[in-house]
Amino acid sequence: MGELAPRRSAALVKAAELRSLTAHEPLVCMNVAMVVSHSESVRITKPVDAVWELVRDPGAWPRWAGDLRNVRVQGDLAPGALITYTYRGRPVSVTLSALERERLLEIAGLEKHYEMRERIVLEADDGSTKVSISMAFEPTARWARVVAPLAVPFKGVLLGRALRRSLRALQTAVEQT
Repeated sequence: MGELAPRRSAALVKAAELRSLTAHEPLVCMNVAMVVSHSESVRITKPVDAVWELVRDPGAWPRWAGDLRNVRVQGDLAPGALITYTYRGRPVSVTLSALERERLLEIAGLEKHYEMRERIVLEADDGSTKVSISMAFEPTARWARVVAPLAVPFKGVLLGRALRRSLRALQTAVEQT
């Protein structure tokens, strides 16, 4: 199967790896293992700098990113920085893989038995901001690759709900400031 760029709906694709991405392309997955990916967007009626303040501040993530707690950055917030947090009671470590002021934040890491990549893109639009969040999970454990074809549709639905919930919470948090 060739490249597939996920957009609004959950996608079931074969992938060998999540390749390094630029700020202007969607998450792209290629050949070999099953990947769950999903993207959602929302328009926030505040300028991009107001939205960026909450997106770029890991300490503010629990206000809008659901089940995250105890977020900490080791060192400066720059590409390569290690970010740790608790997700549903489990410790998680991710690396900040991309950061462009008022435009892009991307993290990647291992979450349970999956490689995870999350990208948040901001686009200014006449005083408001379009926020898009894309996430992709690729199984790393052998058993996870075996069950992935059965789990992907269910995981995709759950991922879509979680992204929509996070975007609504971000919208509320930004518009209340």
